[in-house]
Amino acid sequence: MQQSSFSRKILYIVLIGLLLAPISLVSRPASLGSGEGTGDSGGELAKLRTEYRLAQDQLSQIDPASETMKLASLGLRGVAVNILWEQANEHKRMERWDNLEATLNMLTKVQPNFIKVWDFQSHNLAYNVSAEFDNYEHRFHWVKKGIKFLTDGIAYNIRDHRIQDRLGFITGMKIGNSDEKNQFRRMFRKDTEFANDLASFVEPNSYILTDRGYDNWKMAYQWYDQARHLVEQGETKYSSDFLFYMRRPAQLRNMALGLQNDFRSDESTRVVWGQAYEEWLDYGRTRLEVGAPEKITLEGVAEAEEKLERLRQQLDAIVPRLRTELLNTYKQELDLPESHRIALDLPSDQRTEEQQLMVREVEQRLASQNAQIDTEIARQAPPDRLMEARQIRDQIIEILTVITAIDRNQGNSNYRYWRTLTRTQAEEESILAHQKLFDALQLQRQSIFDDEYALDPKTGERKIVKKGAISFYNESFLVWSDLMKQYPLLQFGKLADDIMYIMKDYYRVLKVTGQKWPKNHPLQWVIDARKDLEDDRLPTSADVAEMYYDEDEGDD
Repeated sequence: MQQSSFSRKILYIVLIGLLLAPISLVSRPASLGSGEGTGDSGGELAKLRTEYRLAQDQLSQIDPASETMKLASLGLRGVAVNILWEQANEHKRMERWDNLEATLNMLTKVQPNFIKVWDFQSHNLAYNVSAEFDNYEHRFHWVKKGIKFLTDGIAYNIRDHRIQDRLGFITGMKIGNSDEKNQFRRMFRKDTEFANDLASFVEPNSYILTDRGYDNWKMAYQWYDQARHLVEQGETKYSSDFLFYMRRPAQLRNMALGLQNDFRSDESTRVVWGQAYEEWLDYGRTRLEVGAPEKITLEGVAEAEEKLERLRQQLDAIVPRLRTELLNTYKQELDLPESHRIALDLPSDQRTEEQQLMVREVEQRLASQNAQIDTEIARQAPPDRLMEARQIRDQIIEILTVITAIDRNQGNSNYRYWRTLTRTQAEEESILAHQKLFDALQLQRQSIFDDEYALDPKTGERKIVKKGAISFYNESFLVWSDLMKQYPLLQFGKLADDIMYIMKDYYRVLKVTGQKWPKNHPLQWVIDARKDLEDDRLPTSADVAEMYYDEDEGDD
């Protein structure tokens, strides 16, 4: 018995020894070799780690200091991390910024592959610490420090797009949309040293304009472009398609808006708007996963509606005239204006954009009734075609789900509005309108409000020799009125908000010069349409009529 037990032990030892050979071959690590040697790719496990980029030296750069701190935690890295995070939160609460920076730097050594560490510290430097300084130059220094710190995390997280996403956000929003954006953008445009510091991450020539220096929004575009390339290479995407693919095109739009604000619009501005429009269209044509049965494109609404129309025509052929009868009943209940009824009666290819919006508004109000009508038609189908009608009704419901998803996401991103704006802003009329607004604001800052006249000694005729701010304002308002009538979507949104703000400036100038609001202001119709949205209202048509009441009575 003892002999048998001893034999089994010897057999086990021999088997273990035999198994060590294949295990060592399979798990053999790769080696670089020395001198002229080519090195060794290692065993099968090493090859698989290399193929799928799972090795630590491929997930991140190995930092000796980081590895030493991990070893020093004696396997209690989770405990050490919790203690450091508690200390960081306490330092932040007490506004001990130097201690916070030191603690978070330690966290980056213990958890170099934890994105939140890099995100937290970069936000702390760019937002919290920078806000502690009164001088905007010092604030800008700390914003740059936050960006530079975040770039250090790329080497440790080469497969994770979230650092590039965050870099795009800080570079764009903090520099281009903060209270100090005018000063920040001006300094960024001239900061060659900072551009060179980041040259290994973003090529400086990719975000510089020949005559206007570096542009922070174009740099943000480059960061988001890198993030998109990572995802397209198969790396994990951490946000929804809808948000992720919107970030890159939004930067060119913001760039164009920034140039418009900082400089007098010209051909280079128009080119950027054209690029922004093409980029926005590309976003609209990208297939997105947004919770619908299948991926959709924001540009796909027309295609989906055409398919819906064909299906409803097939359904209506089964039970003729029923849809028309039911829709007429619903329309009467809606009490539509005559303009909307005319738009509904026109073929779709003969409607103006304004009439298309009217039809869209009515269709949205009738959407639930139309779905009920589809069900009612399918219910009243002849027995021999009942199954066919129900199948068509089911297809209609599926298409409506897609259209609803598209409409919801178009609304969330304001897709149609920005598509229209980027297209129209690339037109010469828009550039002209912005030029006149820019000139008006420049003259207003110089307190040159009214036109300067000269008297012709021969004819006695007064001629304008130099226009004032009011004239340039009025000329720009005429152009904006024409554009908004042509593109009704522009009546509400950022452009209209900006113009309303400018008109309030214009109104103040009129008061300073003792002039009344014009009787026939070109944008009076826009003011009337938006009167319920404005806290500090401009004169409505009713206000203007009252303003001139005594004069008009005297004329009578």
